Amino acid sequence: MPAHDRRSLCRHRPIHSLLTIAFTFAITLSIATGATAADPAPPILSVEMDIPAAKAVARLKKQLKNRGFTVVKEINLLSNLKKNLGKKLGDKFNRQKLTAVRSLVVCHGRYANRIANTDPAMLALCPLTLAAVEKDGKTTVHFRRPTVGFTSTAAIKTLTDVERDIAAALHAAKAGPKMK
Repeated sequence: MPAHDRRSLCRHRPIHSLLTIAFTFAITLSIATGATAADPAPPILSVEMDIPAAKAVARLKKQLKNRGFTVVKEINLLSNLKKNLGKKLGDKFNRQKLTAVRSLVVCHGRYANRIANTDPAMLALCPLTLAAVEKDGKTTVHFRRPTVGFTSTAAIKTLTDVERDIAAALHAAKAGPKMK
């Protein structure tokens, strides 16, 4: 091979090496997390409500209870952050101008037992958390889907049931109380 042809190949080798490294990293990450191309759902389920956080959380707690979930703890996250970091962070605090951030820590005993019986490692997902974020009088509740990234676990059926029930509670809370 002539010298100019070898130089040409060498110029492209770093790009080829970077692509190989990136591809290898993506495959390794996919295997390590259990994620697959079949995971079409985004990792966070977000439901917007045209009501303040206090009202959204009250509705959500009722809907969760109706589905067998227990709210283990409710944390007024924005208030705690403001109290502990507001002065320290100064103008860097709450740049999004959020008016409320509530975190709900929830558990469902029967689901937790099913998970423990099928894949105890998935108990790392328990308890579950939901974040209600209010801005301008509107609230978006965010929930980290337990099925995304864990499709190869023996507990996938239970995780799917949990996700379905939380999503149903979120959508029922958005719809509000039924009129009689």
